[in-house]
Amino acid sequence: MIAEFGERAQWVQNLTRDARVTVRVGEEQFAARAHIMTAETEPDVVAAVRRLSEAKYGWGDGLVVALTPQP
Repeated sequence: MIAEFGERAQWVQNLTRDARVTVRVGEEQFAARAHIMTAETEPDVVAAVRRLSEAKYGWGDGLVVALTPQP
C-alpha cells in the first residue's frame, strides 16, 4: 500500500502507535501487522511498489506500507 500523504495520513499515524490491523478483502477478513518501508532499509521493494503505483495511478512518491498476515 502507499500512503499518498506519507506520515501525515491519519491511518499511518495510527499504525505507528499500534501496528496490528484487520484487513478486509471482499468478504474475507484477517489479522495482519503493518510495517512502514523506506528506501533506505528496503530499496528494491520500495522502488518496485512506487513504479507499479506510478504506472497504474500516475503517482508513486508516497510512503510504502507492507501488511503481513498474522496467524
